[in-house]
Order: sequence, then C-alpha cells, then structure tokens
Amino acid sequence: MIGLEYLTFSGAHLTQMPREVSRLSKLKKLSVFIVGKEEGCGIEELKDLNFLGSKLRIENLQSVTDATQANLMDKKNIIDLKLRWDSQSCNDPDIIINDTVVINDLQPHRNLKKLTISDYAGSKFPTWMMSTSIHLPNLVYISLDGCNKCEQLPALGELQSLRYLYMHGLRG
Repeated sequence: MIGLEYLTFSGAHLTQMPREVSRLSKLKKLSVFIVGKEEGCGIEELKDLNFLGSKLRIENLQSVTDATQANLMDKKNIIDLKLRWDSQSCNDPDIIINDTVVINDLQPHRNLKKLTISDYAGSKFPTWMMSTSIHLPNLVYISLDGCNKCEQLPALGELQSLRYLYMHGLRG
C-alpha cells in the first residue's frame, strides 16, 4: 500500500486517521485528515505527504499542540484548504491560546486559492492571514465560520484576487 495515490473516505465516521498515514508518501489525494490523539495519528503524519494536490480538509485541530510538523507551506499543490476545530471546546482559555499558536503554524503555500476556517477559538487570526497580500496573493475564496472569539479581521481589502467572502458566527 505504500504506492497508494488516492485515499478518500465517504460515509465513514472516523474519529482519527489510520496509523502512520505518513508512510503513504506518494499520496496525491486525501479527502480528509482527522487529527487523532494516539501516536501515529497526529498532524505530524502530514509531514512527508508533499504530493497532496488540490483539496485538503483537516479536522479535530483542537487535539493539536504543535502543528509545525504538518509542513503545509511545502504542499504547493494544495489550492483548497479547510481547517476545522471542534466548536464544543472553544470556552477553555488554555485551548484559545493553543489554537492561536496552532493556526500560526498551519501557514499554507502561497498557491492557495480557497481557505475555509471553521470553529476556530483563537482571539486573533494568524499573522499569515493578517498580511494576506504577501503570504496568500492568489486567494479568491475565504470562508470564516464560527470563529466567534476573533477580535480583528484580516486585511481582506488587500486581496486583489478575492471574489468570494463568507463570514458567519463572528461575534468577537
């Protein structure tokens, strides 16, 4: 299975990824990555999956403490990125601080065209979103849903390519 290129989950109610997905280094399509707490199921499993293309959805980000090893900035083929936290965990102050650190470490490659952030509990958006014209010049679509603790919006007016903006549940 090391040569597997496409892995799609449909109708599966997974709570985490199968162990050691990182061994599938030729993977080109991964419909969803569900972060788990067990060893071999964490976000670091994305580290060597540099051929991933087109779309990637990462869920259960509230389980992450260090996202640097995901190396999203090296994944130049991902043009549609969805980042999702669990909305039930957004009232714990420790989680709010951790979420801010985690999202800063999830900076995508500058080729990204679509970005969706859901149920993020941090009080501010990441630095790479605050200067999007530099870090994400190709963004045409942004969806911010349930990010109700954020107190300041990114400089969306700087995005000359932006065509679609969806904001829901921003109460900060």
